[in-house]
Amino acid sequence: MDWYIKSRKHWSSVPPTIDGVLGGMEHVHEDDIRESKAFIKSLESVGRERALDCGAGIGRISKYLLCPIFKITDVMEPSQHMIDVAKASLPAMSVGEFLPVSMEEAMLRHTYDLIAIQWAAAYLKDSDLASFLSRCKAALNGNGVIFVKDNISDDDLFVSRKDFSRTRSDSHYKGIFKEAGLECIRERRQQRWPRELYQARMYALQ
Repeated sequence: MDWYIKSRKHWSSVPPTIDGVLGGMEHVHEDDIRESKAFIKSLESVGRERALDCGAGIGRISKYLLCPIFKITDVMEPSQHMIDVAKASLPAMSVGEFLPVSMEEAMLRHTYDLIAIQWAAAYLKDSDLASFLSRCKAALNGNGVIFVKDNISDDDLFVSRKDFSRTRSDSHYKGIFKEAGLECIRERRQQRWPRELYQARMYALQ
């Protein structure tokens, strides 16, 4: 069975709740949002008109991070039961389009001040992630950025057979960013984070 089909099958069985999309770790939600918001707000040259939430799930990042900062947020999510919850819970005036498509297949029709890929890059194969990031770069406004946040391994690649994700090292990610023609203009480690988990790291790419 194709890797992406397995991944989508996993997510189709996940409860469409904050605890569900965070793998039973709902307690990290507030710290996660707070530090992501501080990181994005530190990017002062980035506009505040339109953002895109990639692999949005139930719209957790859209609702608590992007909608409060940007005038319009588009929501990209292939799992129907997840996007149904997002449609019901997100503020209608703050959402532009719901895009029921996966990142490896997505073609972007709008331009964005910020494209957020938070805990979603791990679900793409290296070549598909580089290709998607390249398409994202072409869809950025003048000072726009791609915001990537994900778990980072100390060294080796870890592949999960539970949710079919890849935990990459910092150097592995930066190699993919370079392949996509992107430069990391700012990065930061998530400070408040459970010690038993892989560290979480944020990147701003142009």
